[in-house]
Amino acid sequence: MPAAIEWTPQLEQSFIDGILEGTSIAKIAESVGIGPASFYRHRIESEEFDRSITRAQEWATESQMDELVALADTANEETATAVKLKVWTRMWIAGRRKPKKYGDFTRNEVSGPDGGPIKTQQVQVEFVKPNPKN
Repeated sequence: MPAAIEWTPQLEQSFIDGILEGTSIAKIAESVGIGPASFYRHRIESEEFDRSITRAQEWATESQMDELVALADTANEETATAVKLKVWTRMWIAGRRKPKKYGDFTRNEVSGPDGGPIKTQQVQVEFVKPNPKN
């Protein structure tokens, strides 16, 4: 079993700052000398820390979306594929973090007059095979 980690406000802030800078959880954890699993375990154990991380990820997503155009503008013939991968990855992450704003999901709703229910009726149709002699 790994040694217990003392989760100080400074250690928690390291993760929040790193996320806001666009650094991965694994890299932040490595830089502070712990494993990513310890971060996730602490997130489960501390609702306040979990809320702070969630907010940081939402703001980081907004910031990354602002940077996508600049990133795409750096592409040239030699780097286009790599830049496209970076843009797509960030868009995918944004779509998972904020699906209503950045996701591909669309919802179509149908309603009747004034938003009420739609009247439906069941109709039975009889098909008659055409007579080829006519």
